[in-house]
Amino acid sequence: MARTRGKSGGLAEQRGLALVTALLVVAIVAAIAAYLSLNQDVWVRQVENLSDRSQADEVRAGALALALKVLDQNAKQNNPTDNLTQQWARALPPMPVANGSVAVRIYDAQARFNLNSLMRGNMPSQPDIAVFQNLLRFLGIDPAVTDALLDWIGPPGQARPDGAESDYYLTLSPPYRAANQPFESVEELRLVRGFTAKTVELLRPYVVALPLPTAVNINTAGATDLSALFLSMPQQTARSLVQQRDSTPDPFSSVADLQARAAQPPMNPQTCDVKTSYFVVDIQTSFGRIFTDSRALVSSPGGGQPSTVLWQSGVLRASLPANAAATLQSQPPLDQSGT
Repeated sequence: MARTRGKSGGLAEQRGLALVTALLVVAIVAAIAAYLSLNQDVWVRQVENLSDRSQADEVRAGALALALKVLDQNAKQNNPTDNLTQQWARALPPMPVANGSVAVRIYDAQARFNLNSLMRGNMPSQPDIAVFQNLLRFLGIDPAVTDALLDWIGPPGQARPDGAESDYYLTLSPPYRAANQPFESVEELRLVRGFTAKTVELLRPYVVALPLPTAVNINTAGATDLSALFLSMPQQTARSLVQQRDSTPDPFSSVADLQARAAQPPMNPQTCDVKTSYFVVDIQTSFGRIFTDSRALVSSPGGGQPSTVLWQSGVLRASLPANAAATLQSQPPLDQSGT
């Protein structure tokens, strides 16, 4: 009887061990299956994202080509002015395309003061300096920082009273040298003596960095940039001029026309114009989980020469605003942030 009970107990133990082993195997197999399933889901999502990104890139390239065509057509019309009543300035609502949407908007890059106009022919441009210092006063920024800008973009030499050359910047941590060449972006201002992050953000809506010196287009400039062109024009007067200009299809036909309406001449006609050679193209795309903002600076010289892209930048975002068209309509041009 003892031997019989021993055999029964051993058999029960073996069965229990086999059950535990089977459960362990099932658990391992289930874990492996879950892991493989998760990896497959991740892989499928990656493939979908790559496909959406590829579609977005193709549509964005097509949208940019369309914008260039619009600008070329505008140049071929030989209009006496570039203004906000023309085809290029009209915002388009987001357009549906296969599995996504795209929205495009063209801005006049010369609606703002060009930082690289401070130097013309490697010499300080006094008319442009006067306009820029007016702008600084409107924003509550010390006009003395202009010296540092002139040293930054001008040829190396003796630092101006409130400026700085490489010997100053090399004492900073980390050290770097003065550019001694035109600005490539507004963001570059952060490197210049006297400019803080707050100062740059104050200036950002009113300045731009273009490859060559340019005049401000009085038909697209905002009230602050417009009033800075005059020796003493209250911003309220400038706002009234802008409202009159934009509320009726009656843009300024010339600098003399602006002078007549403002009842005073600008400080120097060199600083303003009614034509534009540089435009910014904004493009927003939405495909699946891929939302992108891209921007391009375009040179449109006219005279039969085609428009060309000088640089492009792009940013991936988590979502596309529901009011994408309104965002494009009000959003100011970005700086160069990539290629």
